[in-house]
Amino acid sequence: MIVPCLLMGLAANPEVPIEKLAILPAVVPGPYGQANLEALHASLSEAAALRIGLTVASYNEIQVDGAETIAAAIRTCGSDPNCAARALRLSGYQLGLQVITNFALDPPLVTVALIDVAAGNNTGEVVVELSTGEPIGERVAKEASILLDQTRHRRGGRVVVEVTPQDSTVVLAGARPTPGTRHDYTLLPGRYRLQVLHDGYVSDTRELEVVAGQSQAVAVQLSPVVLEEARLVDSPWFWGALGVVVVGAATATVLVVTHEPTSSCLCIGAAGGPCGGCP
Repeated sequence: MIVPCLLMGLAANPEVPIEKLAILPAVVPGPYGQANLEALHASLSEAAALRIGLTVASYNEIQVDGAETIAAAIRTCGSDPNCAARALRLSGYQLGLQVITNFALDPPLVTVALIDVAAGNNTGEVVVELSTGEPIGERVAKEASILLDQTRHRRGGRVVVEVTPQDSTVVLAGARPTPGTRHDYTLLPGRYRLQVLHDGYVSDTRELEVVAGQSQAVAVQLSPVVLEEARLVDSPWFWGALGVVVVGAATATVLVVTHEPTSSCLCIGAAGGPCGGCP
């Protein structure tokens, strides 16, 4: 059985505890603009994507699922981060990204806050004005990225390794795959060494360049090990050992070895003497 040999990557990918993020967009309607909650959620999800140790809840998990949705529970908290943190904790979240867009004001205001559930407060908050005609999705994503960059969940790149045979062992800088996947990794930017191993196959080692915010697929197909049959009669050591002249006190016996190239049969006998031949 092959024991995987860990080849350290050229870049280090630290272990970061997995945390789940709830994205919480809200819109105050007014005459100075409009926004769609699902579109805001999608823009904020892009800002949170490919971050080390961070998983993002879907729109349905926040806005649709359950008798009382998480979004509804958060709305009752108003601007109280401790109340919002309690609601998120009960639902199994460690972080919340709350975005409130107020179109009742001119110019419209956007408030972006990052809620630390364990601490029960906002770890960061920013309030910005929307310019006329400014795409709201791009602006909220930008501000959310700035807040998330201040956490331990730095933006990385995605590497999906596809291997043949499918049960091959994949070693990528000691990193663990994304939960629920076999060989899907989110890694900090840098160069990494990838090794794929399998019993009976030639291992494959290569280097990868990981870029923040980008995904790449790597296909590795291992080749079976070809074991050439070692033929004894092809060895020069064999012939050197059997091409022997035995010299006695009065007589000399020469052992003659004959070999049929198309057969593995050998005939060994005294020079000039009979050979039983091969069957």
